[in-house]
Amino acid sequence: MDLPFELKLFKRGRPKDDVWQHYLEGERDSQGHASAVCTYCNLKYSRGETSLLKGHLVNHCMKAPGNVIRMYQHNFEENAKKKMKINGQLTLNEFYDKDQPLPKGKSDRIDKALTRFFICCGVSFRIVESPFFLDFLQELNSAYNSPSRDILTNRLFEEELGYVNSKVLRELEATKNLTLALDGWSSPNHFSIWNFTILTPTNKEYIYQLLDLSSNSHTGEFIAEKIEDILIRVGAEKFSAIVSDNGSNVRKARGIIQSKHPYIEDVRCIPHCVNLISCDIVKHLFAENLLKKINILANFFRNNAMAGAKLRELIKSMNVKGERSSANLSDCYLGMACIAASMKKLPRTFNQEFKNHCILMINKRLEEFDDDNYLLAFFLHLRFRTCLKYGVWQRIVIIAGKVAKNAGMYLECSRILCSQLLMYKNNERPFNQPYSNGIDDPIKWWTSMELEPPYLQSLALRLFFICPNSALCERGFSICGWICNKRRLRLGVERLESIAKIISYYRSNAHSEFGFYGKGTKKESVKLSDGEINAIVNDSLAELEPEEEDDDVEIIKKIQVRRTTDGHPIPNNQVVVLIKNTINVLHQNIIDGLDKDFLEDDNNLIEDNLNNDDNENNNCDNENDKEESGRGIINYNVEDLAKEFVDK
Repeated sequence: MDLPFELKLFKRGRPKDDVWQHYLEGERDSQGHASAVCTYCNLKYSRGETSLLKGHLVNHCMKAPGNVIRMYQHNFEENAKKKMKINGQLTLNEFYDKDQPLPKGKSDRIDKALTRFFICCGVSFRIVESPFFLDFLQELNSAYNSPSRDILTNRLFEEELGYVNSKVLRELEATKNLTLALDGWSSPNHFSIWNFTILTPTNKEYIYQLLDLSSNSHTGEFIAEKIEDILIRVGAEKFSAIVSDNGSNVRKARGIIQSKHPYIEDVRCIPHCVNLISCDIVKHLFAENLLKKINILANFFRNNAMAGAKLRELIKSMNVKGERSSANLSDCYLGMACIAASMKKLPRTFNQEFKNHCILMINKRLEEFDDDNYLLAFFLHLRFRTCLKYGVWQRIVIIAGKVAKNAGMYLECSRILCSQLLMYKNNERPFNQPYSNGIDDPIKWWTSMELEPPYLQSLALRLFFICPNSALCERGFSICGWICNKRRLRLGVERLESIAKIISYYRSNAHSEFGFYGKGTKKESVKLSDGEINAIVNDSLAELEPEEEDDDVEIIKKIQVRRTTDGHPIPNNQVVVLIKNTINVLHQNIIDGLDKDFLEDDNNLIEDNLNNDDNENNNCDNENDKEESGRGIINYNVEDLAKEFVDK
């Protein structure tokens, strides 16, 4: 018996996927595809394809329940594992050209690699249908049927994004001591986009969210709400710090978050401090004239091929290094100390007025960025524990006590922590283990420590795992700017966020994702090191083109030439860098990092400072602890606690 036409149409096709229980089904088009409306965020799809609907719940819907997100993330991971398992089952057809279709596993693997290539290398998706590109693929393998532009930009893109999101979230679930960095950016389309990036203790950078806040007022309370949303989704207990520049709104937002979560440290971006110092210094007339001369030299080496080649050879032979990709809190105080040491060691014949101007500008910014966390981390670095001036020890103990109290430690535990801190200061066991500069780093040293209870060890590692700068947000904006400026001006913020997430993931996991990458031909079994393959991938992912760099140089040059003096009077007498009151800026461990040719030879002055610091450890009288053990006491005075250890 024949069924009516309407019933035949209804019975046709696959059974409805369970993802439809999270959507409202709308009218069908001429091909029988129904529209869909998300029941959580009310986003409408004119054509409800299953892959798009699942991808929306996992990758984009901010209101979807956590159990729903995890369920479909698991589906993405299982599908990826199935494809990898199929890919591992080789057939004879893998090893010769043929006209018959490729095995599904092989085809899926090529589709995935092709999707990564288009996303991460900034290639426009429409190229996939270009006859030149199709001709290239046919020459590689005539049996491969490349996906259409629609499939590439929808199903394959969402599958790749789902795979990346599931990998990132799984890693974040198993990781503690995360750092949340945030910053704002104006896109070429005049959107106000805020970047929230998470840094792991192993220096992996993951763009967690890009938010278009163009229609909102960027008050401290509003930004704090957005930060709180991320803390709730990831887990506030997993974060050690929030870092940003020192704008009034973000500074207020950090304060609001710290009042709610005292164990999350409020950290200011140290490169922002250095940038402010530099901008203040170059306002002087002497600096303006100096920059003009530097620009003349720079143009000479850039425009003269022979001179430029010679300069590059010298840079390579002298092993001149650029900026580091990672830093810790101790580097913040070290950077300030090196600036102070440089000022102090300028030759006596140097322009005294400009020198005083520099010192005044440094002191001005140091008052803003003299952060307790920077000083404590500096002291807990093995190289610098003897660099503090006499009288700073009390401040160190108070800082450690505040951190312990904010972390919820009882008075008894805080006493043990301060006692361990005193043992560390006096280089007593087990804190007298050797430290080899250039081989060891503070994280390795503190991780190898066998300490019971491990209060000071946990505190030190927690501080050293904090990333003290929001430069990772700037790197994310560089990716976004490169994509928008040179490739896709009409990209929406959601698609821009998805592309940036995928690129940031492969930047941080290049070695694990591209472990096959070897030197030379496929027959060669030599693999690249982590550093080598990361360098290659970073060079190939969303980098500026040479002509763009020249344009930036010209812009910088124009800005530099327009700088003038600020009009403030500069004293002609000697002025002092304030950081000298805290640490010995001429300690050998600090000046080792400075250029020896730049430093004035003044060994007697260095020895005098070292001798003064050596006396710090010898003014102690031990006194008995007259208070109770402090067991179970959570509300205590940190300064009273510090007095117990100051004169020891």
